[in-house]
Amino acid sequence: MRALLALIAFAGMVAGHSLAYLSAAANPGERAELLAATGHGYWPWVAVLAAAAGAGASAAILGMRYARARRAATVRLGFAAIGARLALLQCVSFVTLEAVERALSGHGSLGWTDAVLWAGIALQLVVAVAGSALVILLSRIADRLAHRAASPLLETPTVVTFVSPPQSVRSARPGSARPGNPRGPPALTFS
Repeated sequence: MRALLALIAFAGMVAGHSLAYLSAAANPGERAELLAATGHGYWPWVAVLAAAAGAGASAAILGMRYARARRAATVRLGFAAIGARLALLQCVSFVTLEAVERALSGHGSLGWTDAVLWAGIALQLVVAVAGSALVILLSRIADRLAHRAASPLLETPTVVTFVSPPQSVRSARPGSARPGNPRGPPALTFS
């Protein structure tokens, strides 16, 4: 589960990183210049890789949790614990990535007064909460699917049959035109 949370954190860090630059430069032209100046030429490939990692980790969490629930070995996942792990991983990796990008691009060192840095850290926290909610949601879906798969689909149905009364009852009924008339109201029996 730790490796899967790391993949979710990677996808979240990339999402938060993209949102930080989107908030820093809303104009696409300005944002392209800012990204180029800060060493983000590779970013489209990272975004695709992060989307694949996030989707794969989500599917793996769903499958793993389903398998555990089928074995009745479920463990309650804590929203706060998952959120704290994701927030720590995402914030540390975001700050590290920004420092490396700026050092490699010659843009200078990462300053603690940089607006993109603080917006990015704040957005990493928001995305970590969303990632934690996603993990909890996937876990609950898998638990319910496993519970449904373990329970019988249909209970034993109640069978209702219609039978005609015996011959002796048929002939004694008032309203019978002829003795032994097979027509008459059905008798209900439940089994």
